[in-house]
Amino acid sequence: MFKFFNFSIKFVIIFSVFILLFAFSTLWYFSIGLPDYKKLSNYQPPISSRVYSKDGKLIAWGSHKYCLGHGGTAGGHQGNVFQEEKRWLEWGRDISERKDLIYIALVDTDIEKEYNALKEEFDNPQGNLWVVNHVELQKRLIY
Repeated sequence: MFKFFNFSIKFVIIFSVFILLFAFSTLWYFSIGLPDYKKLSNYQPPISSRVYSKDGKLIAWGSHKYCLGHGGTAGGHQGNVFQEEKRWLEWGRDISERKDLIYIALVDTDIEKEYNALKEEFDNPQGNLWVVNHVELQKRLIY
């Protein structure tokens, strides 16, 4: 009985050490190419639309998606479009240090359910998060 208990304790210790080494080595391996989180807070998206005022000052960044569903429902990659825009707006709201800019999610779609959910969660016409289509964007920028 004592030999079995002794073996069990040694096995658990060795197995735990192995699991810890495996976990840390996996984290280290996958974190090599990741940027520092401080760099992410100052991130400037390379592929975005920029909106400038008359005097040349940057006032907004925009992301544009065009998404047509089948019968007005999301399927296939259409659901990803709304997830990408949600991540874009969350980044603008939570991570970016540029709170002076407007973050525009320009979504032209016939999928009203997902569009309205995104708009309800993020759209703030007086704030710095906009969820709009082309017509709404023109109205907000002109008026």
